Amino acid sequence: MRTAPAVSVCSDGGPVWSGLQWFLPACAVLSLSVWALQWLQLAPFLAALPALGVLVGCWRSARPLWRCLNWDAQVWTVDGRAVELRLMVDLGFWLLLRSHPLTTDDKPQWLPVSRAHAGAALPAFRTAVVGARPEPHSGGGFGLRE
Repeated sequence: MRTAPAVSVCSDGGPVWSGLQWFLPACAVLSLSVWALQWLQLAPFLAALPALGVLVGCWRSARPLWRCLNWDAQVWTVDGRAVELRLMVDLGFWLLLRSHPLTTDDKPQWLPVSRAHAGAALPAFRTAVVGARPEPHSGGGFGLRE
């Protein structure tokens, strides 16, 4: 079976990822604030104040975190560390991946990749993400044996 060709992409996720990092916490605070204010029988529009504060705080503290993903036709690496990469969301112009380290030293990471940063390499990158599968390990498990 042929493997996907080698490809490398560096990205910080672009504006979609940044927007999600600001918007989702603000929505959570807004919904909790509306619930609390209704429970206290106060005006629900006051919930916008803490949500706005969280939105501004997230916007000020969010820093783009660039990650370089590399497929060498054998193994995926993220910033030089070997990982197993899984596609979680594919919007066409933007991908969200989850990396699972092959060593126990690192934690899994969310890795956003945008078309703006990947450029012309995005189709080859997508092919490698979808087509590159780790070698099956022998022993235990169910399935057909060759």
